[in-house]
Amino acid sequence: MRLLITEEMPDSRRLCADSVDMGVNMKKCILDGERIVHKNQLHDTLAGSLGFPEWYGRNLDALYDCLTDIREEAEICILQMPLLEEKLGRYAVLLLKVLKDAAGENTAIHLKMEEKP
Repeated sequence: MRLLITEEMPDSRRLCADSVDMGVNMKKCILDGERIVHKNQLHDTLAGSLGFPEWYGRNLDALYDCLTDIREEAEICILQMPLLEEKLGRYAVLLLKVLKDAAGENTAIHLKMEEKP
């Protein structure tokens, strides 16, 4: 896997730029701790980026269910986890556990964590 980074990309997207893995396109979700300020915004980002169904429950149990059902390759990149924890508190820690558990259960889910310089 290699990262494609271009100058036109916003800074938050440059660190987790589009992945190219032998021509396989994958869904991308970037959870940026600088931009996400509440749980609703977090779930909107996940649902929109990963194409969750309309009935997605917008909670961590529903997130796990949707992630383990995904069959298409998907990458979830968390930027600035400390900021996400600062804004969402314990919910951010539980979110990370759910993401790691789902990635362990479903090989189509790829989780990355990066800190901005």
